[in-house]
Amino acid sequence: MQSAVKFGIKLLAYRDRSKKELLDRMVRKGFSEQDAASAVAYLGQKGFVDDRRLADMLVRDGISRKCLGRRGLIVYLQKRGIPSDIIEDAVGSGDDSLDAALDIAERRLQKMARLDKDTIRRRLAGVLSRRGFSYSTIKTVFGKIKLKED
Repeated sequence: MQSAVKFGIKLLAYRDRSKKELLDRMVRKGFSEQDAASAVAYLGQKGFVDDRRLADMLVRDGISRKCLGRRGLIVYLQKRGIPSDIIEDAVGSGDDSLDAALDIAERRLQKMARLDKDTIRRRLAGVLSRRGFSYSTIKTVFGKIKLKED
């Protein structure tokens, strides 16, 4: 177990990881399931691995840097191995960030200046949808932005 703990600390020195990510990497490296689980539990006891803290950090990152909506944040956290109960607490049940969606739309509008109105609407809706914004947020964005007249 001692070498698994050392390997875990080495991985955590690079970046924060969820318990599941750490366990998967240790098993892939060749440690037994039992040794890896014991090492992850030990690192969790010592405060090196904290899924709740990681989830809060990833939510802030997803909103500020990646401009993700609620659904996008949930997928982002799931890919990092955060348990679903922690995801629900971290993301909450609130609405999408309208400011982030408007920011994305305004940046994309500058790049689509030569396109017709329908193409712009379709592409903006696709971009916002892929980022995880809800239909109601996308609809609100279209109500607030100024599309060129044909």
